[in-house]
Amino acid sequence: MRRKLKLFGLAVLIIIVAICFGIVNKYLSGNHLLIYATGTNDKAFLNATWKMSPQEIERANKTSLSKSITWFLAAPQVTDNSRLKSFIQENLSLWGNNSKVEYFFLMKCFMNII
Repeated sequence: MRRKLKLFGLAVLIIIVAICFGIVNKYLSGNHLLIYATGTNDKAFLNATWKMSPQEIERANKTSLSKSITWFLAAPQVTDNSRLKSFIQENLSLWGNNSKVEYFFLMKCFMNII
């Protein structure tokens, strides 16, 4: 009886650890942290590097980005413009001037297969 109780306790502990690991994994991947960070070592602008997600840029620059309604004239040509997202960092003091930075992202496309 005591052995069954130990096995049951061990099984419950393994389940709890697996659930906690899943929650931490979901949080890290959703916020692009640690092993899920996508930035490269190549400097892009300010504290941002190439391939950073919008969340990573907000964290690196300690700011919040707002959506842009730009007509992507200067952006690279893509076949599906709905995948191209633009964000603006406003009220930025750069070399003594009030500046605005616009970031362009080519978002991943996920297809739903039925």
